[in-house]
Amino acid sequence: MIQCIIVVLVVQFLMGCASHGLPEATRKTSVLVIPLEIANESSGSWINHFQLELVPVAREPVANGLNVPVPTESTDFILVTELAPGAYAIANLVSFLAPEWQIGRGGDRRVWNVNLPFDLYPGEATLFNHRLKIRQRSSGDGRISTQYYFDRLEGTEMNEFANQFESQVQNADSWQVNYQTE
Repeated sequence: MIQCIIVVLVVQFLMGCASHGLPEATRKTSVLVIPLEIANESSGSWINHFQLELVPVAREPVANGLNVPVPTESTDFILVTELAPGAYAIANLVSFLAPEWQIGRGGDRRVWNVNLPFDLYPGEATLFNHRLKIRQRSSGDGRISTQYYFDRLEGTEMNEFANQFESQVQNADSWQVNYQTE
């Protein structure tokens, strides 16, 4: 019995260590790949959590918007598989205090309007041309600051990111890769 439990725990652990995976490409599916660089350079836990608000921009929306949580663990990109093909924009980057840092009712919520458009095509993985960078730092007096912004990827950086995506994601080869150029 104990051996069975150990085997189950080891399998679950190894599944958690596996690389990102994508479903097989179809004409009804699309993927958005957002480059991410995240670093906690402070001695504590993350003060803020983040999410991206994605919204349709067509006159007749192809789908509802979507709130995408931004992981605070080390990862190279965010995969968004829940959107149908169509025209969208990253409307806002939202930061809010982690529950352990909130005082009183409600959380400190800040919204940064970014309005970065992108198109999703059937059966294609769209590599977004802006990297989201988030850093948390401690100052000498104990204060913690957080910086977050989008940095445009071009040329060699974009090619390196495409290679990284294809090497780290299972089933990436079944998707045609589309580079966002706007």
